[in-house]
Amino acid sequence: MSASVQKQEWSYGQALRNPRLAFFLGGVALSSIGDGMLITAIPLVALKNHGPLPAAFAVSLSAAAPYLSSTCLAIPASLGTLRFPVRASIMADSLLRGVTLAALGLAAVGGRLGIGVLIIALLLGSSLRSLATSGTRIAAIGLVPSEGRYAVNGLLATVKQFALYVAGPALGGVVAALSSPEWALVVD
Repeated sequence: MSASVQKQEWSYGQALRNPRLAFFLGGVALSSIGDGMLITAIPLVALKNHGPLPAAFAVSLSAAAPYLSSTCLAIPASLGTLRFPVRASIMADSLLRGVTLAALGLAAVGGRLGIGVLIIALLLGSSLRSLATSGTRIAAIGLVPSEGRYAVNGLLATVKQFALYVAGPALGGVVAALSSPEWALVVD
């Protein structure tokens, strides 16, 4: 007769004692703070640069643009028709978004950003976002044994939610108030 031994699930503290996971979660926190800064900065930049486009329409389009292209690419990937390596998708997304947002911010600071360029750049620069978000969870879970997965999921969700919806928008508002929303794009 064989008895199955069930391992006890890790606590959050046990998971955080894994230095690779702690470092990874720190990176997720910094990235999510930057993404949260965009929640504040993008509508403000759209309002300043909307040109002849009605302001409400410019804000709506610029807020939706990053999610549209990302979702269009994520649907075939989730149906199994496209596959992307996890690490490559995370790194490609980070590089693409970083370069795009820095360029947008610098163009806006220089007074050379139109609403059309903003929307198109957000569409293109965020095209890998959904894949990277999924890949982040897979990469984090891969850093611990099976009994640590529940704790990792909880920590990842807590870190992302706090950084994305609390710390990031607050910091984006501070940067926008002290300098300009364009600099929040550059800092992100």
